[in-house]
Amino acid sequence: MRALSKGLIGTTAVLAAGLSGLYMRNASAKSPAVVPALRTYSTSSAAAPFTYRLAAAASAKRSPPRPAKAGRDYWLYSSTQHNISPPYIRSTKPDAGEDAFFMATIGASAHHVAFGVADGVGGWQDSGVDPSDFSHGLCGLMAGTAHIYEGIEVGKVPRPQDLMQTAYDAVIGNPRIAAGGCTASLGVLNGEGELEAAK
Repeated sequence: MRALSKGLIGTTAVLAAGLSGLYMRNASAKSPAVVPALRTYSTSSAAAPFTYRLAAAASAKRSPPRPAKAGRDYWLYSSTQHNISPPYIRSTKPDAGEDAFFMATIGASAHHVAFGVADGVGGWQDSGVDPSDFSHGLCGLMAGTAHIYEGIEVGKVPRPQDLMQTAYDAVIGNPRIAAGGCTASLGVLNGEGELEAAK
């Protein structure tokens, strides 16, 4: 895993999550045009573990222009929220169309989060298949799988590939999803600020 917070003097990892994918870009400290400012963090073992605040925005392709509204056009998520219902945030078909996203704590830990995006393949409409079923199903199952993960208490952080495979297997086995496909990216952040991603 690459640390987002450690060693930022020479390299900075810039993460942007959007409905078209998950991107990591490395920039040298010598190229301030790419990353305007570097911020360093303590790397001592006494430092408190990270907590996270994530945000996502979505708009279905055929949505009419309208003022942005929280919970419909954009969503905010904090890993330190307590007793939220549902315990994770995921997009819905009317709000995001064929594409989907999710944000969830892993094993209900405030210091471990998973987030991802899935871009539904619109060409399935030509075959009479709703392309959003696959992408929304995959993201919903990745969110649920991350949230109920059992192993954080003993220091075992799930691999993003494993979370994605578990969700994929469940989507393929779901009789309500007749067909479909998507591209997907999934990131897992741990308490040390390290990101591991799968696509």
